[in-house]
Order: sequence, then structure tokens, then C-alpha cells
Amino acid sequence: AAPFIPFFTETLHQNLVRRADSDAPVSVHLCDWPAVDEAVIDEGLSEAMGAIRDIVSLGLQTRAAHQLKVRQPLALAEVIVGEPGLAARIERYSELIAEELNVKDVKFVEEAGERVNFAVKPNYRALGPIFGKRMPVVRAALDAADADEIRTALVQSGEAHVTLEDGEVVSLSAEHVQVAVEACEGYAAAGGAVGVVVLNTTLGEALISEGLAREVMSRIQSMRKEQDLEYTARIHVQLRGAEAIESAANAFSEVIASETLAESISVGEEITTDANTVSVEVDGHALEIAIKVVG
Repeated sequence: AAPFIPFFTETLHQNLVRRADSDAPVSVHLCDWPAVDEAVIDEGLSEAMGAIRDIVSLGLQTRAAHQLKVRQPLALAEVIVGEPGLAARIERYSELIAEELNVKDVKFVEEAGERVNFAVKPNYRALGPIFGKRMPVVRAALDAADADEIRTALVQSGEAHVTLEDGEVVSLSAEHVQVAVEACEGYAAAGGAVGVVVLNTTLGEALISEGLAREVMSRIQSMRKEQDLEYTARIHVQLRGAEAIESAANAFSEVIASETLAESISVGEEITTDANTVSVEVDGHALEIAIKVVG
């Protein structure tokens, strides 16, 4: 910590180390770096966390590409991992993935079924110099091949084999082909080295309501920041707006109160004149928010 919080760590060093050990260096900045004990490195855990980061990144990438706000909860994320045995090692972290992606459930599945389709296209820039005039033959072989099998082979071993019309078997790497993931209606998907993440984009009334409530929370937190309130300050909140917003606020009033440190939340009543008030729009719905510091 010393390089980026030098004064604080120096105080700790003087108070906790120098007082107990007079032979310790006179400054924390004169100490040697701690020796790394490689025996305590958990390689399995490191690999699992790396895979989880990649899965979450794919899920967030999918949300961004399909304009699905992160604050809008979704029902389900399905994960198809490419490495054999990986799902068994990381399945216990499903709640962590669900929290990061804001989905209600995460399932690890072996195949995407009717939810997504895969398409394989040749990378002409990489394959052109290799096959020259035979490129149409390679393209035909890829078109005829099972795209999911090619994707799986590339992920698991780094190469896939396809058979040309003359019987020749050629080996292709991830550099040679591009695997596209095409989601069916009601789903959004993205693929990468770790596998494929499929999001169920169908929104029921309960999910829509929770999404609106999260947007309301965000607006209240923004007001707290704009008014430079202490992070421990308790407030009273008044909300008045479209029926959908008021219904969501009533349904999730306890959550909103807990997250925004509101001692009370009034929904649908006239806004008092002595409260700080703003008018905003939440997913096309008009909303007035007023907050007043307690005391």
C-alpha cells in the first residue's frame, strides 16, 4: 500500500512496527518488498475467478450491445463453457455471477438449444495467403460444417478440422475463422474464449417494476450527491409521478428506503414546498422527487 498511500502507511509503520521492533527500517519506504510464498497460491481458485470475470464481461457486453440497462433485472443467464469440467468448478459461484449481471438465476448448460445459432466465417486476410484460389473450397467446407462443433473445438483445443471436397483435412485456428453468435428472439448472447453467455431478455411485469424501482433509487442517490449530503444523512422522500412509477415505488419501498437512507417514503401525495424537488423522466415516465434531511 505504501506507493499509493505513502503518509498513512508511514504512520502505521511508525506506530505498529517501529514501536515493537527498534531494529526495523526507519521508514516503511526503506523496507524490502515482502517475499511471495508461492506455496499458498491457489491456482484453481485463480483460474475459476478468471473464468468468472470473463463470463461477467461477456454478459455485460451482451447487455450493452442490446441496450439492456444494467439496472434492469433479467430472469435468467445461461452459460455454456467451452472447457470440459469448468462448469463443475465455478457453478458454486453462480450467485456472484447473478449479482454482477443483475439476473435472478444463472444456469450452466451444455448447449444453447433453440436459443442461439452459431455461424462460422473464414478470415480471408489470414486464410487468403495460405489457400489462394482454393478459398471458395474452404468457404464451402466451413458452410457445410457444424458451426457449434467448430466453436467447441476451437475453445477446447485451439484448432478445428474441416474436410474439403477433395477429401483433404485442414486444421484451422481461431485466427483463421470467426465464430458469430446469433441469438433467437427473446434472447441476447455473446461468445468468447471462455464460452457463451445467453441472456433471457423477456421482461414480465415484476421485472419491469423492479427495474423502475432501481432507476428511482439511482435518481435519489444522484440528488443526495448533488446536494452534497453526508453519506450518513437520513432523509424523507416524496415521490409523485406516473402510475407505473408509483406502483414500483410502493412495491419496493423498503428496498428504496434501505438503499437511500430514507426514514420515510411518501408516494403519490402533494410535494411539500420546503423540500428540495426535481422533475425527472424514468424510462419515459414523468416523476417528481423531493428529499428533505431529517432534523
